[in-house]
Amino acid sequence: MNSIANGLGATSILACLLFSISLSAEETPASSTTLPPSIQVEPDEVMMSEGVAEPIDLNTALALALEGNIDFALAQANEAAAKIRVSGGKSAFLPGLEADAGFSIAEGTVQGSFGDFRDIDAQGHRVGVALTYGVNIGEQVKELAALRKELDAAVFNTLAAEQRLIFRVVELYENLVLSKVGVNIASQLVSDAESFEHIARVRAEAGVGLGADVARAEANAAASKSRLEEAREVWRQTSIRLATVLRRDPSVLLDPRESASQEWRIATGDENENPAAMTERRPDVAAARQEARAASDRVLAARWDLFGPRLVAEARLSGVGGRGEPSRRDTPEVLSDAVGGFDRAARNWGSVLAGAAPLSSAAGSFTETFYDYRDLFRDRHQDVGLAGRTDLSIGLMWSISFAKRDRLREVKIAEERAQLRAEQLEEIALGEVRSAQSAIESSSARIGFAENELEAAETNHRIALTRYREGVAIALEVLDAQQAIAQARLNLARYVIDFNLAQARLLASAGLIDDSDFVHQPAS
Repeated sequence: MNSIANGLGATSILACLLFSISLSAEETPASSTTLPPSIQVEPDEVMMSEGVAEPIDLNTALALALEGNIDFALAQANEAAAKIRVSGGKSAFLPGLEADAGFSIAEGTVQGSFGDFRDIDAQGHRVGVALTYGVNIGEQVKELAALRKELDAAVFNTLAAEQRLIFRVVELYENLVLSKVGVNIASQLVSDAESFEHIARVRAEAGVGLGADVARAEANAAASKSRLEEAREVWRQTSIRLATVLRRDPSVLLDPRESASQEWRIATGDENENPAAMTERRPDVAAARQEARAASDRVLAARWDLFGPRLVAEARLSGVGGRGEPSRRDTPEVLSDAVGGFDRAARNWGSVLAGAAPLSSAAGSFTETFYDYRDLFRDRHQDVGLAGRTDLSIGLMWSISFAKRDRLREVKIAEERAQLRAEQLEEIALGEVRSAQSAIESSSARIGFAENELEAAETNHRIALTRYREGVAIALEVLDAQQAIAQARLNLARYVIDFNLAQARLLASAGLIDDSDFVHQPAS
């Protein structure tokens, strides 16, 4: 994965430790036994300046990260948004509902079949509702196909974010273990330096030692304490990095439950499997392929938009009404003539409510018109309305524009970019798989060499210390032996951590890493 190697790695942690830990202290006889392959340095009760440390194990760290990490939450939000876009693409095939309303005022003079001119003040209103449908079917089908592929890509990206997060937590936790091992070694070296200072002082007081050895031992003890504080700072910084990913209070020191680096034995699949075949399972690679396919669908959608017809259909129901005021009192005869002037299609006059108001009904296609005159001889107002009208229409519409042509050119470029990105991720994944496989093999071999180196360094240290006590060796021989044994311990711790992380990196590179892989971690 692109961010697999991000962050503070085990090698840089070791470099800090090598710089910070004193390598010139003496080991007491009680600690001269050979250490097992997992660096098992029993720590003193190390108290940090922040207060008591908070114990944490890898499984807890993974659970906290998956529960509240922001990057993972963002990936899940992007997946939810992609699902909504697919739903919106389906909705484009459904008709839309429209509603309209309006109001108008008219003042003027009209002439009807009655012959004379008449001043009219009128107010009108209209209301309507319609079902409309307009879609380029070819374009929308390909757009929906692209949205579905983008949803698949979002699902893969969520899985990729989860796997990146798992590896990141594993890497930071192992670095935390390594930093604690460094603090333990530095703490023991402080104790050994103080013991060596005591031995040198006793020999000098007995007249069999040199005063220079006492001065050198005092300087070594002071330097060891300073380096111990530097090693503790490495632990604090590593804790802050892990706490940030876990969204914990960075001021609380995270204390790994493991006080030693232990070898993992994780099933990483068939060692003889082709690395190219292993990368096929990577979710970010699968997401990039889906995005490239979605870009290809969008090219076809843009072509349909440029050359294809748009299907347009509408079913509309509308009604209008108004209120008019004639300039003089009307008689039934005059009003009857006026009605004929307003609508030549009016017919079937009748009496409504014992002659109180004549009704005109104009029968036409989907149309009914009425005129309702109320209180004809006393009220100067009249209400005129169109009861209802239904319009149906359907057709095809072509629209070709330079803007659509430019959109087609743009999505073609986007398609090329998506394909190049997919190829780039495949090459990166292939390189990461091969690198992880090589790292597993190399670190496994170096663990054996480091074990032999540590055994030899411990033997040499015992010999140098014995010779110094017998007065046949100088202090520098003991200090050199202490430097060699500290270097061997740190080398072994680093190679064990490298071996563990190489296994986790291979799982992540192949898209197989899961938090359940780290539930049980048997030591070698």
